Amino acid sequence: MCIRDSLHTRDTVANQKDYKGVIIYSDGTVYEGYIEQGLPNGQGRQLFADFRCYIGNFVNGGPHGEGKMVNPSGAYYKGDWANGVREGQGFEEIENETYKGQFHNDARNGFGIWSKNGNEYRGTVANGLPDGNGTFVWTSGKKYEGDWKNGKPDGTGRMIYVDGSVYEGSFAEGLKHGKGILTTAESDMYEGTWVRNKREGEFVISGKEKPTVRTVWKDDIIVKIDKSKAEENADCCATNFNVIACFLMQGVNYYFHVYIFEHLTIRSSITVSYTHLTLPTICSV
Repeated sequence: MCIRDSLHTRDTVANQKDYKGVIIYSDGTVYEGYIEQGLPNGQGRQLFADFRCYIGNFVNGGPHGEGKMVNPSGAYYKGDWANGVREGQGFEEIENETYKGQFHNDARNGFGIWSKNGNEYRGTVANGLPDGNGTFVWTSGKKYEGDWKNGKPDGTGRMIYVDGSVYEGSFAEGLKHGKGILTTAESDMYEGTWVRNKREGEFVISGKEKPTVRTVWKDDIIVKIDKSKAEENADCCATNFNVIACFLMQGVNYYFHVYIFEHLTIRSSITVSYTHLTLPTICSV
């Protein structure tokens, strides 16, 4: 228990100082420990009316210095206090969530390490949320490192997805927003501008040993291929199904390459060799 059952309680008088005793407040809060000028001062323990329990140092009646506060649920904070609130370095555990780091104005503020259900964030926080610069690793394997605002990726960052694709660029409110480059696990890469997770405007699409294609997107759909800027010896076309087909001549052979898009990633890509150029029906859809 926070207050030992065997203690004999008694009232205190304002001019009494520097002794060990018990204070019982009108709201039912009970303090046991060192007292100076009628107030808790020094080491002590206090059981609040709402059954929270604080054990640690007191100054002028409130927690100040090192101490531990335990809630009825079992959640607790252990660390630095100043004028009755959490201030400085500390550790907090609430059910399956933990945080170790800096506190300011009774909240998580500064640099810290947060974890819950296997997810982990390391970086700066403001009022308990990732804010500033930090790294978040999900149990799924997804990882983000970069700028944060109000608990969401915001600014410049790098997101590694479960499928192995990587996006580097601008974020806003947790979404791809602004200029960036997405590289898939198959090394297909496209560079351009996103608007709230959708590709918008000019994009350059390329891949290892694959033709470079300059395209225009609207609301995440290909609307144009700029053949004038296509790779030399390459001829490309697009369909209404987010598919780009390109013929690339190398020596006496022609290579037919298809980029197939789904949502925000290149779902698959196919390369076939031809000795005679035959336009597949995909380009006439």
